Amino acid sequence: MKKVLYFVPQFPGLTETFIEREVSKLVGHNKLDVTVFSLEKGLGETNAGVEAKTVYRRLSVVDVPAVLLFAVKHAGALVRSFGLAPRVWQFAKAVGYAKLFTEYGPNHIHAHFLSEPSTLVMIAANILNVPYSISAHARDVFVDGELVAKKVESAKFIAVCNKKALDGVAAEIGGLRLNVVLVHHGIDTAQTYFAGDVGQKASPPMVFVGSRLVEKKGIEYAIEAAKLLKDKGLAFELHIVGPGPLYQKLADTIKSLGVGDVVFIHGEGKGLPHAQVREFFKKAAIFVHSSVESVDGDTDGIPNFVAEAALAKLPIVTTHVGSITELIDDTSGILVEQKDSAALANAIETLLGNANLRNRLGDVAYQKAVELFDLEKNVGELEKLFLS
Repeated sequence: MKKVLYFVPQFPGLTETFIEREVSKLVGHNKLDVTVFSLEKGLGETNAGVEAKTVYRRLSVVDVPAVLLFAVKHAGALVRSFGLAPRVWQFAKAVGYAKLFTEYGPNHIHAHFLSEPSTLVMIAANILNVPYSISAHARDVFVDGELVAKKVESAKFIAVCNKKALDGVAAEIGGLRLNVVLVHHGIDTAQTYFAGDVGQKASPPMVFVGSRLVEKKGIEYAIEAAKLLKDKGLAFELHIVGPGPLYQKLADTIKSLGVGDVVFIHGEGKGLPHAQVREFFKKAAIFVHSSVESVDGDTDGIPNFVAEAALAKLPIVTTHVGSITELIDDTSGILVEQKDSAALANAIETLLGNANLRNRLGDVAYQKAVELFDLEKNVGELEKLFLS
């Protein structure tokens, strides 16, 4: 059985739940011997089977003697691989991880993110003379991508999870290659835990914002929209859930706008366990994702929260930014221009006043999400790439 080593900076992540689902399904299929090599244990959830296949390790001073001996034994491979690294320290780091990877005997190494994690894997795989591959997403394509042309040239495949990022890779290398493929994330669409029945819905109606608390999510515009709705006297509550560095800034915005009685931010910047997040999906009447393109060019792919909101059959208000329109268009949600608080407020007000529209948009979004994010199908495509 082919041994595949998954190199992931943090696992399982609170917001990168798609990685856990992918690994869990591959482990369950038992066609590959998967080991997850993670630098840090995340706060997300996984099952006992995947946990047993996961190791948490970082290079440390304790590893130096063994790494030096490894370097001597593989001097020829190091000379061959040295030109791949843009920086000497990065090459040294890759040599160290190559040594650690040998302890798991991989036949293939897979890295998530087109940024530094896959640079380390590219160099380590070349030293070890094993094939490697990459999963690419959003920021790692638009902002933090490294050595993209080299990776396209040398990787067995690069699986990109949305069309916007796929176009970004193509622009970087002057056109697509056969080993760069679109593979959407997978969600277990057979599960029904996202959707709540009528009796579970909150009163007053809940507007749910699920998102990492970072600039490109544009959460301040949702808060400003809540201010406009409050001033109109509408009955609602807006609940924000997610981890991220902008927690305090957003909390201060809530206070300064005087909307602390209708806008609530949960998790103190650390997010909430997925089991608790599901309760917000069940109780919400509307989901809002006010995504923007950040000043450094970062933008969304298809956010995990938006996909899950669609599977919860929630009507979704979002923007045209990134690859969101692969899932949400005028038939499956309400699209507004980015950074337009008034348009967000108008869309929310429209949905609050029209239960039939909420139900219709939620149903269409659900059907599109089931087709786009079928876990068995999408992970099956990835599995075929590993086995080919």
